[in-house]
Amino acid sequence: MLEAGEATDLTLDPQTWVHHNKAKHGGGISIRANESNSITDGNPIAYTVRFELNGAAVYENQASNNGGGIYFKADSFEDDEKKQAEVDAYTKEILINAGTGTTAAVYKNTAGNNGGGIFMNSSEDTTLQVTGGYISGNKADCDAEGAGDGTGNGGGIYMTGKNATCIIN
Repeated sequence: MLEAGEATDLTLDPQTWVHHNKAKHGGGISIRANESNSITDGNPIAYTVRFELNGAAVYENQASNNGGGIYFKADSFEDDEKKQAEVDAYTKEILINAGTGTTAAVYKNTAGNNGGGIFMNSSEDTTLQVTGGYISGNKADCDAEGAGDGTGNGGGIYMTGKNATCIIN
């Protein structure tokens, strides 16, 4: 799990494979961004969390709860309007791009609840952009037996929160 603060930029390049892992959230990759990690001397500062699959593959991972392949959760200062207003910039995004000579992929992942491939939850603007990659064969399966009946939400992608944007090119 990556606990992000202030400015976090994680890129997985071609020939990087994240596979055959298990966790409660984010079987393959778990990123939790929290603005409280970006406070300097009690004041929030500009904040960016960016995760990019640049021709990499996240496959055959399993989460007992949310985000079989990728779990991305970004919290904010919801309970403190003053601090929320002071944040200069807060960018949260997942980019899935074709790499040179390869294709980024999120496939054959399973979540016990929501987001078989990708689970994104944010209290503010969040973007998922897929350019030349693919998300395929993922399952969100809420039954305890793992029968594969697909009773969960968002087999490929599950996004929730304020101003969530998904761009597929």
